[in-house]
Amino acid sequence: MDWADEIQKRSGFPYLSKSGQNSGLIFLSNYPVLKSECLTYKTKSPNEDYNRYAHFALFQAGRKKIAGFNTHLSWLLPEDSIRLGQTEELLRWKCQKARRWLGLAGSYPSFLMGDLNSAPNKPSVEIVKKVMKDSYAEMNPGSEAVTWDYRNPYAERARDHMPERRLDYIFTKGVKLLKSELVFNQSDANGTYPSDHFGVMTEIDL
Repeated sequence: MDWADEIQKRSGFPYLSKSGQNSGLIFLSNYPVLKSECLTYKTKSPNEDYNRYAHFALFQAGRKKIAGFNTHLSWLLPEDSIRLGQTEELLRWKCQKARRWLGLAGSYPSFLMGDLNSAPNKPSVEIVKKVMKDSYAEMNPGSEAVTWDYRNPYAERARDHMPERRLDYIFTKGVKLLKSELVFNQSDANGTYPSDHFGVMTEIDL
């Protein structure tokens, strides 16, 4: 994952957590990384010839520890049941990490983020909202926060089979939300965006 080292170098973050797989999942952090692990989902789309993953990292933020989870779920529009299965695996894994590394079975500071490839009203998102806060929705009630947006040429090219909607999330638990907003939603002078998705950025206070 040499690309991850290059991103760390360019961004200036002192700490980097890699998933250890070809998942594309990393954490860049201002806080030391104490532990990290990678989960390979057993729930797999029959239309994808590659694995999907989740990445866990435990951070030391001053005197407190906070657990982070990052994921990228299967993308095909009709596969809500696949994404739900992957999310159920992720939430079970999240509980296991809490018991193992934090010695907790209940509430603890944590965040879960990533490209869930699901709109807010889909089962794979609703199940997370039962146990964590959707940070953007909490701080911007009534805003749709479309991250798959046809203003982006990458998304425009998939107009015939990928409707505009929100796909990207930062869920939190046990922290104070300060601010949440869309990012990467402005192009450069050539009309190029940083990614095919717009992003979500959330500021928290432990």
